[in-house]
Amino acid sequence: MDLKGKIDEVAVTIQRLDRAFNFYFTGFEKRPPLKMYERLQREIKKLHDMADEVKNTADRYMIQMLVSRFSTYRIKWDRGLRAIEDGRTKPGTEFFGGIGKDPKALGEKVPDFDEIADKGEAVDEVEMRLSDAAKRYVALARAHMGKMYDPESIKQMLETKIPEMRKKFGDDIEFEVYFDGEKVRVKPGAAKNVAKR
Repeated sequence: MDLKGKIDEVAVTIQRLDRAFNFYFTGFEKRPPLKMYERLQREIKKLHDMADEVKNTADRYMIQMLVSRFSTYRIKWDRGLRAIEDGRTKPGTEFFGGIGKDPKALGEKVPDFDEIADKGEAVDEVEMRLSDAAKRYVALARAHMGKMYDPESIKQMLETKIPEMRKKFGDDIEFEVYFDGEKVRVKPGAAKNVAKR
């Protein structure tokens, strides 16, 4: 897997792990997702260790952002685990503000996060490429234009064009992100020779 793919995979895993911890902290899962947590810590360490060797400024910036995001979540997760272990609190719907409602009562299936960690789970490739394109846009805008954008807003802007892109290019879309000397551009197109997982 190339560096861009690895960055996307780790970003998705951070979101999944946060969701898994939220299910545990709010009492809808009996065990914390420690196996997934340990695996993610190893992946983050690998990315952190290789950041200095990455020549591409945009890629290095994305790794730094990812490591920083993980550190923020890790503080939350570790604090929650310590509070439960020390007996200061117990899991329930009001933990960390809670999600307030039982996902099972809402008809939502609570995933088995350890099983996901063991076998991996397919992720929507277009969604991953869209996230990657948004991060690259932000990194290039900062590097070449000195402008700061929120990756989530860029992603949302691109998402509004997905139906139109699917009509034009089909279901497998990739995004070329580049600086043309004036602006950062995002050029969608049909994915070429994409290896299926």
